[in-house]
Amino acid sequence: MKDDKKNVDIMKWLKENVATKKDLEKELKPIRKELVSHGNRLDSIEKNMATKQDLVRIYESLADHEMRLSMVEENMATKQDLAKMSDSLNTTLDRILETVTRTGQELIMLKHVVEKHDDVIRQIKPMLGLA
Repeated sequence: MKDDKKNVDIMKWLKENVATKKDLEKELKPIRKELVSHGNRLDSIEKNMATKQDLVRIYESLADHEMRLSMVEENMATKQDLAKMSDSLNTTLDRILETVTRTGQELIMLKHVVEKHDDVIRQIKPMLGLA
């Protein structure tokens, strides 16, 4: 009898303190849902997250762009450079224009000299009997 009472006490204690499979299922159901939700979020994060390889590619691309930008900066003309070139070209064009204008004026003067010589030659030809 003592053993029966002891068994009853143990069973009573077990019922009060130990969860059944049904109790565990009931408790685990929301935890499972939350785990699935966390798993879905992790999947989404993994899909959208940059990997080390992605970061290496980005860094290499950035380094390449930096190098190309440096080359452009070294070789491009600045506004000041272009202004100096423009001033230099304007000065050269002014000199060329002066030379062309002077040459034109000299040609006009030579034309007058040649015309005078023609007049003199026409006058001298009859005197020399060449006309």
